[in-house]
Order: sequence, then structure tokens, then C-alpha cells
Amino acid sequence: MTNVFVSIWGCIPIKSVAFQQYALSVLMSQAVNIADRWNLDLPKPITTNDITYLSIRPKTNSWDGAMSINNKYGFRVEDNKLILFRDYRYHCNTFLGNDAASDNLAQSNNCLTLDASRIIASNAMYNIGLTQYASGNPTTLRQYKYDSNNVIYPLPLYAVRWESDAGCILLQISGISSNVAEFCNATEAESMKIPLPTNYLTLLGLPKDVVFVKTKKDNLPNEYYNIINKSTNNLGSTITTPK
Repeated sequence: MTNVFVSIWGCIPIKSVAFQQYALSVLMSQAVNIADRWNLDLPKPITTNDITYLSIRPKTNSWDGAMSINNKYGFRVEDNKLILFRDYRYHCNTFLGNDAASDNLAQSNNCLTLDASRIIASNAMYNIGLTQYASGNPTTLRQYKYDSNNVIYPLPLYAVRWESDAGCILLQISGISSNVAEFCNATEAESMKIPLPTNYLTLLGLPKDVVFVKTKKDNLPNEYYNIINKSTNNLGSTITTPK
């Protein structure tokens, strides 16, 4: 029996090239799937040179991963499901709290109406298998606005939210790109789940009889939390995504 100490969040202090390669291939597969269904301009094929940020973190019952492609698109997996997509050029964090950015955005051409943003959001949901959440009207549908010296300017960005007992999904739709600027998934939808591989412990280099022992506080070294950070050493130059 082998004891391995983990953080209170279940993070495992293990660095394994085999697991890194597996997790990266899953992230890439998720990115390619979203890009195909939402017509994103991801490079083809995607190589490690296109990855501008990468963080992978194994846990006792799942794993977390985050990846950016060319500082343009971001993808995040947590607890065995895709929870976040962002287009860094258009989502709300590009201008919130920044008057200059908001002023510039207010002058941009808006290609959408409120109802058109709803249709794009609904279609985006259907295209990734979230039909049960997008079949009805959204619980929230609004356009972002900017208050400049008591003058209200509409911005080319829309928030579309579906909420039910099954969870919540929020999309931001850009009036500039006429596409998804952000996708947040707080549901247990089957189409978003990523099954943990049956050889998970083997990928981590751990025996089957391993026992995970949680520490009393989250005090593991920081190096364990960004197992790969802006580095893809030993992973090869081209990533082959699973079929």
C-alpha cells in the first residue's frame, strides 16, 4: 500500500509526462470539437507552438486543465467536464473597469440585435449537444451597456443565460464577430463530460493500491499546481487529437 499526500482540494503532487500527454490530447480534442462546431479560426493542424498557456493538474477523482491558443482562445476543463471557453478579443473582461476600452468598444460596429444574439446562442448550444438547456427561452437576455458621464452607450456584446434545476449555462455573444465570446458551463450535461481513463493511476505512475491522504491545509508547493505552465517540453511538436 502506497500513501500519497494531496491537498485539501485533492490535487496530486505528481509530475508524469504520460499523464501530461493524455491531458493535453484531451484539451486539444475539446478545442478542435468546439472550433468545428462554432466555426472558430483555429490553426490546422494545431502544434505546441500555437499553445501560449497550458496548465494541467491531476486530482484524486478527476483533473483540471486550462489552455490558450495563440493568446486568442481559451479552454478550461474541471472535474472531468468542459466548463469554460473564451474568445479573449471579445468577452466582457476585455473592457469591464476600463473606460478607454469601453469607449473604443462603444464606437465599434454592432452586427447583431438582441434577438439575433439569442438565436446564435441557442444554435451554439444545439451544436455541442446541449439541446435540453437551449430548447426554451433563456432566463436572461441582455445587452451590455457603458455609462460614460451619465450617458448610456450600448455595447456590441450580449449575455444569454439558461438556468434550471439542472444547472446554469451562460454565453456571451459578440456583436463584432457574430459568434460566441464566452461559454460557461455549470451543469452535469453528459455531452460536456470527459470520462476519466481506466488507466488513470497508471498514467500518473501510481500503483492500484495507492491511498490518498489529504493534508489539513492547502499547503503543497506551488510548483505542483501548474504542472505545465507556458511550457510543453517532452510533448512533441504536433498534437494528435483522439478520434
